[in-house]
Amino acid sequence: MTDSSNTNDNTEVAETDDTPVFSRRNMITAVCMGAGFAVLLIVSFVASQIIGKPFYEVTALKPDSNNHLANILTFPFAHLNIAHLISNLLPMAVLLMAMGLKHARETVIALIGGLIFSGFGVWLFENPDNYVIGASGILASTAIYALYVGIRDRAIVPGFIGSGIILITGASILTAQEGTSIIAHVSGLASGVALVIVSMAYRLITRQPSPSADTRLPASGTGTSPSA
Repeated sequence: MTDSSNTNDNTEVAETDDTPVFSRRNMITAVCMGAGFAVLLIVSFVASQIIGKPFYEVTALKPDSNNHLANILTFPFAHLNIAHLISNLLPMAVLLMAMGLKHARETVIALIGGLIFSGFGVWLFENPDNYVIGASGILASTAIYALYVGIRDRAIVPGFIGSGIILITGASILTAQEGTSIIAHVSGLASGVALVIVSMAYRLITRQPSPSADTRLPASGTGTSPSA
C-alpha cells in the first residue's frame, strides 16, 4: 500500500537550468564570447603588423627556455599573416558561439585550461630552436571538449562543429608543411582529452547529472527507486 502522506514533503528536485537555448541572454553571451575572442586576435595581429619583429620576440614561445615560459599565455594570440589568422579565428569564433549558448562558464574554464596545458606541451616537446605562435593548439583543445559536451548533453551543434575541427586538425598534422608545428596541434588535442578526463572525474565525484537527464527523483514510498 502506497504511503501518500509524505509524497509532497519528500520529493526532491535537482536544480536545473530551464532557460531556452536560444534565449536572449544566451544569444548575447554566445556572441560576446565569439566576437570577443575574434577582436582579441585581430587587435593582436594589427599590433604585430605595426610593431613588427619586436612584437613576436615578446609574444612568441621559445620551447625549453625558462625566460619564455610565461609566453604560453601569449603565443596563441600572435599570428604570422592574414591567412594564418583567419584559419584560427573563424573556426574558434564559431565554436565559442556554439558553446556559449548553453555552456559559457564551462567553456571559459576549458579555454583557459587548454591555453595552459597545450602551451606547456609545446614548451616541453617542441624543437628548442623554433619560435611558436598561433591559436591552433587551443582551437584543437576546445574542439575536443566541445565534442565531449555534445555527446554528454546531446548538444548537436557544438558536437558537430567540434568533430569537424578535430578532423581538420588531424588532416593538418598528416599533411603538415615546413613551418607548421605538429607539436602544437598534438598538444592541443592531448590537452583537450585531459580536460575531458578532469571534467568526467569532477562530475563523478560530485555526482552531477547531465543537463539532458531527468533529474527529478520519485516521491518516497512509491515503491520505485531512481535509475543509476
